[in-house]
Amino acid sequence: MNHLDQLDHGNAWSLYFRDPEENMLELYVNSPWIVDHPFALSFDIMQPDDVIISSTYERVKEVQGVDPWSVKSSAHMENA
Repeated sequence: MNHLDQLDHGNAWSLYFRDPEENMLELYVNSPWIVDHPFALSFDIMQPDDVIISSTYERVKEVQGVDPWSVKSSAHMENA
C-alpha cells in the first residue's frame, strides 16, 4: 500500500487507500455522533482508541458549538 488517508468525519473514522488495481477503497467505523458536513480532519489511526475518541469529541464540540452527546440523544429521541 503506497498511500493511506486517515480522516475523522466526526460521525465516522475513515481509512482511504487503493487496491492493487487502483480502485479507491474506504474502511470506516461509525462514531456515536451526528455531525453537519462537510467535516474531514486528519487523525492518527495508531493512537489509542480513547485518544481518538476524545479528540473527535472535542473537534465535534468545537465545530457544532454543542455537546455532541446531547445532539445524539436529542436526535435519537426524535426518531423514537
